[in-house]
Amino acid sequence: MTRIKYLITHIFQYSFVFLILATAIVSLFLLDNTHLKRTAVVAVASLYPLWGIIHHWEAKTLSAEIVLEYLAFTILILWTLLVTVR
Repeated sequence: MTRIKYLITHIFQYSFVFLILATAIVSLFLLDNTHLKRTAVVAVASLYPLWGIIHHWEAKTLSAEIVLEYLAFTILILWTLLVTVR
């Protein structure tokens, strides 16, 4: 499958993850309440690995390594954002 055909086939999934990440970034700049900012960070940190696992499961490429990679990346980003969000 070519790269363009692959992207067209998965356009909904990639649009969804882009929307999640864009909403999180905008909310970090627009929200004044620290509690709401941290809630947004935790929500995105929960949705991103879930999206990745579902995406790889549908593509039949899901493995333990991929799950661990998503979880490790999520923990790193979650820790970084929770420490820096004020």
